[in-house]
Amino acid sequence: MLNEVTSIAVVGCGLMGSSIAKTLGAAGNNVAAWNRTSEATNNLAAFGVAPQSSLEITIRTYDCIVLVLSNYEICRSLITPFKEQLRGKVVVNLTSGTCEEADSFGAWMRASEVLYLDGSIWALPKGIGQTNTCLAYSGARSAWERASLYLSQLGGASRFVGERFGAANALEAAFPGTFYMTAILSFIEGIALCKAYEISEATIMDAVAPTMDLLQGSIVQTIQKITAGDFTTTQATLQVFLDAVSSYVLNEHSPVKDSALTTALRQTLEQICLSGFSDRDVASTISRWLKPS
Repeated sequence: MLNEVTSIAVVGCGLMGSSIAKTLGAAGNNVAAWNRTSEATNNLAAFGVAPQSSLEITIRTYDCIVLVLSNYEICRSLITPFKEQLRGKVVVNLTSGTCEEADSFGAWMRASEVLYLDGSIWALPKGIGQTNTCLAYSGARSAWERASLYLSQLGGASRFVGERFGAANALEAAFPGTFYMTAILSFIEGIALCKAYEISEATIMDAVAPTMDLLQGSIVQTIQKITAGDFTTTQATLQVFLDAVSSYVLNEHSPVKDSALTTALRQTLEQICLSGFSDRDVASTISRWLKPS
C-alpha cells in the first residue's frame, strides 16, 4: 500500500487558497504555501503555514501539491518546468474549469506518473473546514487514499466521486452549479410573486419547509425511477406538470409573468409531452439528455 501523505503545499493563495492553507495549518499539519507575490504567503505564517519563495523547492520538498489557481492554462504553465519532480507525488487541482479540461490535464499528469486528483469546491472561502462543506475529488483512487486525511479536513462532507478526472467537475456543474443556481433564482422569482400578492415574509418562511420536504421526496423517487427505467406513474403525469405551469404564466399580476425560467420550463414540458410522454412520470424527461448507448 502507498504511504500516506505527510506534508502538503498549497500553490496559489488568493481568497480560496489562503482559506485552504489556513485551515490545514490551524489543524497542526505540515503545510507550506507558495504564491507569485510573497505578501499573501507571509500573512499565513500566523496560522502555522510555512511561506515558500521557490516553487521548485516547494514541489521537490512536499508530498502533496494542491493547486488553487485561476485556470488550467496557468496550472500547466507553472507546473511544466517541474513536471518531472512531481513523479510519484500527489497533485490535487482545485482550479475551476470544464470537465474536458480536467480530463485533459489529468491525462497529462498521469503520463508523467503523477497521482492526480481533480477537485471541485462546493463552498465560499468562509465555508472551508466546516462539517457540512463538500469538496468532491475524482481521478486516481490511490491519490485519494494517500491524501484523504488532509483533504477531508477542508470539508466534513468531502468525498471521492469517481476515477474519471472530469467527474468532480461534472458533479459540481450538475448540482451546486446549475441545479442550485436555477433553484435559487426560481425561489427569488417566487418571492417576487408573493410580494405582488402581499404575502408576508413570515408566511413565505413557513412555506419553505414543506416545499423542501416535497422536493427531497421527489428527488429520491426520480433517482429510483431513472435507475429502474420505469417511468409509469399513478401520481402526477407530465401533462399535469404542464397544465400547472401553463396556469402559472396566466397570473396577470405576476411581476415575473414572462420569466425566461418559467418559459423554458413550459417549453421543455411541452416538447416532451409532444414526444409521446404526456402520461409518464416527470423522470421520463431524462430521455431528452441521455446519449444513446
